[in-house]
Amino acid sequence: MVSDYCFWGVGTRVYFTRAKDQEHYDYYFQDHRPGPALASPAYEVFVEARAGDDVGRARVLLREPGKSWSELNNDNGTPLPPFQLPPLSTRVRTVHASAAHLAHGSGPHGTLVLHGPSTSGKSIILLELLREGWEFVTDDTLVIQDGHLILRYCRPIGVRSRTLRRLSWLRQHLDKARRFNTPTGVTHAVHPYDLGVPLAAEETPWIWTVLLHRSDTFSVHPCGENTLQIDLNVDRHLEKAVRSVTEWVKGTSKEPLERRSGLL
Repeated sequence: MVSDYCFWGVGTRVYFTRAKDQEHYDYYFQDHRPGPALASPAYEVFVEARAGDDVGRARVLLREPGKSWSELNNDNGTPLPPFQLPPLSTRVRTVHASAAHLAHGSGPHGTLVLHGPSTSGKSIILLELLREGWEFVTDDTLVIQDGHLILRYCRPIGVRSRTLRRLSWLRQHLDKARRFNTPTGVTHAVHPYDLGVPLAAEETPWIWTVLLHRSDTFSVHPCGENTLQIDLNVDRHLEKAVRSVTEWVKGTSKEPLERRSGLL
């Protein structure tokens, strides 16, 4: 079983030993499936799974075509995209963050980056911004080119059980989502296409940054012209956080679009 993917011009051919692994990868990377088969992929990946293993526990090998296989532990165990290998390693860098793009109305346009540790609220705030009409850029992995351009990365959004309890409107969109057991509970990986949300352009400018810090009390602290820190418990302060983000962005002028805020 074979699937081809193309990540920003880097073709990768993946061989599978189980159909469910191929189905998982094809869903996860559906935005990166080339039309015709790749004539000459830059890399080949072999996903070797044992019977009974969960998706994600497979042994993964990688090679350049015609060379020897080597075991891969790339991007915290995720074999694709090959961010740590050339040419992507010299072309882009990645940050643990989520992002949405504002491109409607008469106010400022640009991409907002949500940065913070796991469970700080990046994905759930992103989902609420998408419901308000923002465009999807990425969830969890931010891909940066030339220091200030964000590349759209349409991989699934991780929806935890507690997120479903807060955002009941998501339930109707989970028919095609993949379900995983994680240390923090059950997570549904739902592709933006299945949420029916608008997608940002393939490249958008990084304009605003929101730093999320876990806290029992809610507070908002400007950290420069285009950076905002929000201390919150996302289970208790979600509505306040989303309102603070949207009001802050709307209150900015168009001038900073030419003077992007400091990068992470």
